[in-house]
Amino acid sequence: MDLDPNLMLFTYYKNFFPVKEISEWLELDEFREISFCSSEGKYMRYLTFADFEEFHEKLTTLVPAKIDIGAIYDVIPAKDIQKKAIKRELVFDIDLTDYERVCCKDKSVCDKCVVLIKVAVEILDYALRTELGFTNLGFVFSGRRGLHCWVNDKETKEFTEVERQEIISYFNTCCDKRIFSPEYTEIMLKYSDYMKNQNFIDISEPFTEEDLYKKMFIRLDKDVTTSHAHLIKMPFCIHPNSGKLSIPIDPDNLSDFTLENVPTLEEIIKNPNLLQNYVSIVKDWL
Repeated sequence: MDLDPNLMLFTYYKNFFPVKEISEWLELDEFREISFCSSEGKYMRYLTFADFEEFHEKLTTLVPAKIDIGAIYDVIPAKDIQKKAIKRELVFDIDLTDYERVCCKDKSVCDKCVVLIKVAVEILDYALRTELGFTNLGFVFSGRRGLHCWVNDKETKEFTEVERQEIISYFNTCCDKRIFSPEYTEIMLKYSDYMKNQNFIDISEPFTEEDLYKKMFIRLDKDVTTSHAHLIKMPFCIHPNSGKLSIPIDPDNLSDFTLENVPTLEEIIKNPNLLQNYVSIVKDWL
């Protein structure tokens, strides 16, 4: 028997959603915007919560289909008051629709092209830690076709839009000026079967570094990174279309990451232990 989706979502928020861990990670207070979206597509902006108890109560009262994270403001934010976004985490966004794929079109995704998520995780993990010196990174799969990389180093919250744009330009330079990093190339070569699976190359012919960068190198949404005002999906949401959980990813265990292994809402309700490994990843961000 199929379970009622609204009842499952209520049960999930009430009993299983890791509200304490998420609130601690975000340092949630009344200056941080949280946005809810209903199953009908109605947005509720500028929700604020003094602590995780208030947040949890609102979750179980409104049962949103989607939760987004906004900026930290100079005042308690509301729709019709003057306010300024003064802080927000440094976040990088990957969407598979921005890549050339043969196996899937538009919003569809399969394990052949989800390899690009793994490539993005490895490149960002290496570049942000080794080349740019950040130490606390959180990777989150959207539940369908996207990836968010959260830089949790506290000082990055105060980066200006100019500083954020400089980091985007740092990555764009690789392709624009054909500066092919040996480390990036090595990562992409690990997953180079993707090039053959997509029929981008003749299996009998070698391919060049330029081929790899054109087809597999990270493609970042500039606005998500640079704009303080951009809303970003909260980890542990349920994707409204796929029904799958938005899960944290362990960059050291990417072999475990397949679409089949991403749990659905119904699977979580039936087996809450499926959440444990993902919650433990978030605890490492704290």
